[in-house]
Amino acid sequence: MAQRAFNLPNMLTYVRILAVPLVVLCFFLEGHLKSSDFARW
Repeated sequence: MAQRAFNLPNMLTYVRILAVPLVVLCFFLEGHLKSSDFARW
């Protein structure tokens, strides 16, 4: 069962789950996501 958690499709899913908050964090750190930008979302 432990090997099933680390096969390629599951690893890609884990990377995608971690990538989304990192991309959002990059937007916050660069200052692109200001209060006036929320209306665009």
